[in-house]
Order: sequence, then C-alpha cells, then structure tokens
Amino acid sequence: MPPQHGKSLSITKTFGAYYLLTHPEARVMETAYSFGLSGQFATDNRRKYINGLIFWG
Repeated sequence: MPPQHGKSLSITKTFGAYYLLTHPEARVMETAYSFGLSGQFATDNRRKYINGLIFWG
C-alpha cells in the first residue's frame, strides 16, 4: 500500500479492536515508531473495543 493511503487507520487503529471483539480470548500487541503514536493507537483501539462491547453486548 502506498504512503498516505490509510494504513494506520485501516490496520493499526481498527484491527486490534475488531480482532479482540471476534476473538475475546486472544491478546493483541501493537507497535509504532514512537511512544506517543503507540499510545494513540492503543487509546483508539481501547475506545473502539469498549464501544463495540456496548453495541454488540
């Protein structure tokens, strides 16, 4: 995928939450080139996961 085509949004900011919602027994580790960016990815996934649990029960 070329630069600036949504790789972070489509994979790092969404896949972790999706995977945990479909495989609740699994664990997910995400990495990034900086501490701040990895924290942002973790926060985004945590928020999506919690919202998914509320929505899907």
